[in-house]
Amino acid sequence: MEIGTKNLGVIDYCYGGRYTIYFFCKLLDFFNFDYFHGQIYSQLFKIFCTEIVVLIATKAFSEVINKEGTGLKLIIINCCVLFAAINVFYVETFIYVTPDWGIGILLAGLTFWAFINKRYILSGVLAFLTVSEYQVFLIVSGILILTFLYLKNKSSFTFYTIKEYSILMIIMFLAAGLNLLLPHILNILGILSNPTRQVSFTQKIDLKFRLMQIFEIFKWILRDSLGMMPNKIIFYFIILLVSFYIVVLLFKKKIVELILFSLHVCVIFFAPFALGLITAGFYMPARVLFPFYYSITALSIIVFSEFTNKYTIFIFGGLIVIFLSVSVWNTKKSSDDHYVSNILDQQYAREIQEKINQYEEETDNKIKIIKIQEWSKREKTWDYREFMKHEYYDTNYNLKLFYDDWAVVPIIEFVSGRKYEMEYMTDNEYKEFFGGKSWGYINLELQVEFINDTAYLAIY
Repeated sequence: MEIGTKNLGVIDYCYGGRYTIYFFCKLLDFFNFDYFHGQIYSQLFKIFCTEIVVLIATKAFSEVINKEGTGLKLIIINCCVLFAAINVFYVETFIYVTPDWGIGILLAGLTFWAFINKRYILSGVLAFLTVSEYQVFLIVSGILILTFLYLKNKSSFTFYTIKEYSILMIIMFLAAGLNLLLPHILNILGILSNPTRQVSFTQKIDLKFRLMQIFEIFKWILRDSLGMMPNKIIFYFIILLVSFYIVVLLFKKKIVELILFSLHVCVIFFAPFALGLITAGFYMPARVLFPFYYSITALSIIVFSEFTNKYTIFIFGGLIVIFLSVSVWNTKKSSDDHYVSNILDQQYAREIQEKINQYEEETDNKIKIIKIQEWSKREKTWDYREFMKHEYYDTNYNLKLFYDDWAVVPIIEFVSGRKYEMEYMTDNEYKEFFGGKSWGYINLELQVEFINDTAYLAIY
C-alpha cells in the first residue's frame, strides 16, 4: 500500500468489482494521503466508522423492541451489538493499513439505516457501494435489516411484511448482481481482459460438495472460531440462546412465530457462507467470521426481546457481559499475536541484512539482487505458530510476511533502508546452494549464500 493507487488505474480495481475502493483511494490520493505512514489515521477512521454503526444499530433495535427507556436495557442491547463490532477477526481490519475497511463498515450501517427509514432507493445505491467495497459488508447490512424486520413483524405477519421482505431481496440481488455483472460487461466491451474473483456463469458447480465444504468451515467456527476462541464457547452460547427462545415460544403457543424464527436463524447463519455456493472456485476465507458475529448479535437481540422481568433481564445481561468479555479478551490476544508476528518478521529481516552487511564488508561486493525460491515450490508455514497465543487454522490471519513472495524483499528494505531487486532462483541454483542441507530453525549460516552482487536466500 506504500504505492497507493498512484500507479494503478480503475481497471485494476474493476477486475474484482472493487469500485468503491478505487474511488475512495483516488480521493485520498487527491489530498496526497500517505497510506503507509498515515496508517494511524486509517485505524482511527475505522474505529470512528464502527462506532457510528454501533450507535445506529443500538438505537434501531432498542426502538423496535420498545426497550429504549431503561439504561440497563440499552446497555444490554449495546453489548449485543458489540459482539459484532469487537470480535476476534476484527483485528484483521487493523492488520491492513488501507483505510477502505472503515468505508465498508460505514456503508453497511448506512444501508441498514436507509432501509429501516424506508428510503429504499438510497438504500439500494448504498448497497451497491457497499458490495463494491467488499462483499462481506453487504452480508452484514442484510443480517441487520432482516433482524430488524423480524423483530418488527414477528407478532403480525401481513401483506405489508411480505412487501418489505420483497424490497429487501430486490435491493440485495440488484446490488450484488450488478457488481458481479459489470466486470463481465466490461469484458465483452473490450475494456477488461480478465475479470477476477467473480462468479462463473458457465462452469458447473457440485452443489453437494460445496455444501459439505461450507459445513466443515461452519463446524470449525462453532468449535473455536477458527482457533481464536475457547473451545465450543460459541456453540454453547448459540445453543443456549436458541433453546431458550424456542421454549418461550412453545410455552406461549406461538407456533407461527416459532417457524419464522427457525427460518430467520437458518438464513442469518447461512448468509456469511452464501457466496461459496456460486463462485467458480471454492474460496471461503476466514473473513466469514466477520459477518458470522453479526449473526450472533442478531440472535442475542431477538432473544432479549422476550425478556420483560427485571430479574431475568439482569441475569441475561450478566450472560451477555460474560460472553462479550471473553470475546474482547481473545480479540486482544489476537492483537498481541500480530504484534509478536511483526517483531519476529522484523528481527528475521534484520538478521538477513546483517548477514548481507558482513558479506559486503568482507568482499567489497555490493548486494543488489536477492534471489528466493518461487512460492509454489517451497514448503510454507502461515505464521509463527509456536509463539502465538491462539491456535490458528491455515489462514492469512496474522500471516507472517515471509510467507508471500511479494513481501520478502520489501520487509528487508523496510528495516534496512536499502533497495534490492527480487528474482527467483532456478531449481539447479537451489539444489547447488541448499540441496544437501537441513535445519530445524533459522540458521543463516546455512540459509544465505552470496555470489558477486546476488544473495541467495532459503526462507525458513
